[in-house]
Amino acid sequence: MKNVNVYLPPGRLRLRIMMILIAALVACGTSSITFTEKKDQSVMDELESVWENPEQDAIVLTLCEDKEMSDKWDGQESCQESHVVRGEGRSIEHTEQESSGVGCGGCPFEVLAYVKGTIEGGPFSQAASVAGSVSFGDIYDVDKIFTYPYHVYLTCTGDAPACFSVSGELFEDGHLELEYLKDVNSEYKMFNLSRTGPSGCHAIDE
Repeated sequence: MKNVNVYLPPGRLRLRIMMILIAALVACGTSSITFTEKKDQSVMDELESVWENPEQDAIVLTLCEDKEMSDKWDGQESCQESHVVRGEGRSIEHTEQESSGVGCGGCPFEVLAYVKGTIEGGPFSQAASVAGSVSFGDIYDVDKIFTYPYHVYLTCTGDAPACFSVSGELFEDGHLELEYLKDVNSEYKMFNLSRTGPSGCHAIDE
């Protein structure tokens, strides 16, 4: 199966990526984790949300599951994917042991959710489409998968993308810290958003 890797932008998240890679090279463990439909759904319920900050440029981010991307994963440990979180009863339940190697490209086997949505307000003259992934952890430390913060990696999509990347961290209280990068030559701009409710993805799908 062909994997589509989401670009991880430079910036403060680069340090986390390097730390994961170093841990992956020396990891050797015996712990295991069982992924369940109940946990997948609870995580997806949290991700399929609206975040905003009316006091800071009126930024609004709306996310839903990217089912097309999620459904490409067939339940097998493939390259960098140990588990893909899927909602609406589509979860693939399985148990994984701590990995003793790295995925193709030297990347760790991660637990991911694929998302898409829109972002508007602030530097965006109109709503812009975004897509990417949320990373929860890796199989080198199964005891800490699904602990906060969650790491969000998004890029603007479309024929004329309105941004290069939108990335950041989601905390347990629903607070979302985002770094916006218009293009590769721009400076990062920070946005602090709060979860205001569900995004109504099921209604959108219908």
